[in-house]
Amino acid sequence: MNIKNEKFTAMLSKDVEFLQSKLNDLKFDCGKTDGFLGKKTFNALKKFQKNQDLDFNKMQNLSDLKKICLLFSNFGYSLSKDEKKVIKDMKNCELSETIENFGFIYDKNQDIYYSGIDPWQKKLGYCHLYDELSIHMGMVIDCEPIFFEYNNKKWMIELWKGQYDLSTGCEIGIYEKNEKINGYNFYNCVNDEFYLKMSFSLKKNNKEILFREGRHWWLTAFKPGEFSEPSQLKMDIEINFENMNFGNALVDVLKNIGYSSKNINLNKNNLKFTFDEPHQNQPISKTYKFQKYHQQKNKKLCETYEQIKKSLNLKTNDPCISVDKILKQYPEYRNNFVFIGKNNLFINFSNIIKNIL
Repeated sequence: MNIKNEKFTAMLSKDVEFLQSKLNDLKFDCGKTDGFLGKKTFNALKKFQKNQDLDFNKMQNLSDLKKICLLFSNFGYSLSKDEKKVIKDMKNCELSETIENFGFIYDKNQDIYYSGIDPWQKKLGYCHLYDELSIHMGMVIDCEPIFFEYNNKKWMIELWKGQYDLSTGCEIGIYEKNEKINGYNFYNCVNDEFYLKMSFSLKKNNKEILFREGRHWWLTAFKPGEFSEPSQLKMDIEINFENMNFGNALVDVLKNIGYSSKNINLNKNNLKFTFDEPHQNQPISKTYKFQKYHQQKNKKLCETYEQIKKSLNLKTNDPCISVDKILKQYPEYRNNFVFIGKNNLFINFSNIIKNIL
């Protein structure tokens, strides 16, 4: 079995460090406890799987930390109180598993949702028509596609920030050109060889509300109940490239499309810049009328959600506690949680577009 294809890759760095430390303790050598699922860690995990005769398929729909806890509890490894609590809280949480099946994971520390490393959205790749479609799905977002060439390949890094129906959020995606169909360029999501170590801090009116980091192809974060206008948001972005030439190729394009040199800091293979106002043309469908209509709806939805949380004395967006309790009383809001970010309807329309073309 190829562990690389399993949801084990959808982990926070701290969870990977936990996994590596446990494997090293048990003499399955991972090397450095660095928080990255590299080749040495995968090999150690495979040896551990074989040694303990574990079936990872049975754990596909569980949260990442729960997988790690179960992985070690299966052969009697002593778990901490926090690890035991994770198992207890998540044991019968159908909603959390449903959300994970749609590609998203709950981060208890920040009370946000984010995308895993290998969600089914990865199969879609990217086409400009997807951005045109977003406003019709209730997503009022700034889009910044950045096209550049490096090492005889055509690349695209796109940035998004704004309101995703019930949630404020942002995204960074990395793609490489695949083909042209009926005049439309299609891009594939990069494979793990070209994942980049990235981070972003999403600030609303200069106050940080979201932070994510990791080696990824699609780094995202979404905060349910938070309403924002895209103009209120800015992303402080950091990307580490394999070498300085890769970074230079992106920097040249950033300057060409209007980013100020003062806003760009390339130090060897480390690039920092801020995405505030978009410099690229926005989708034609993103008209003032559509934005106003959907933002009125989104704002009302966020206000209603927060009022419900307050009435039920709920403090978090935890799918197994707060959201589960809300949906038992208000089942009509279920789709707003199951389809966080680029939702299921968006995915279905994107597939239809590609098939038609």
